[in-house]
Amino acid sequence: MKPRDAFRFPRFVTTYLPVAKYPHDIQTALNNHKINLEEARILARINRAVLSDAVKRKPSEIRREIIDSHLKRQGTQFELKKRVDERLNLTPKKQAQNVGANVAALDANIDRMLEFNESDTEHLLWEEIKGLVYSMREVDSAVIDDETTEQILKDLDSIKLRLMKFRKTENA
Repeated sequence: MKPRDAFRFPRFVTTYLPVAKYPHDIQTALNNHKINLEEARILARINRAVLSDAVKRKPSEIRREIIDSHLKRQGTQFELKKRVDERLNLTPKKQAQNVGANVAALDANIDRMLEFNESDTEHLLWEEIKGLVYSMREVDSAVIDDETTEQILKDLDSIKLRLMKFRKTENA
């Protein structure tokens, strides 16, 4: 292998190997040259794992609808990504609406917690969560890059998993 070829190998691995794991409908569209690799990567984000339980349609149906619309409009990759983000409720506006809707419930819970002793760790936890929500209002999402967003999401997932260990059971 030539020295300059060593730099191409990781790119090959990260670009082409994931295609083998893409759903059949995306692979077919890719093979038929209806979409390119980047569009396939964007569409592959629509899967059962990320769709909410409220969505009753199959991910393949949703992807087919988006692909058909994208091809008819001859849309750009940016438009496709925006449409997929909207479908997955990942747009900053949707996220802000979801956070805003939950702030009132969180405030009510925190007000209830204020009756506790201030050194109570449960009270401190709720205060920190409230502080996080209010901090998010001050964040300019346009300046946060994808890498930072991914790291924050990873950290939040870790916290969420820890808290899920202490979920209320139906018997309680």
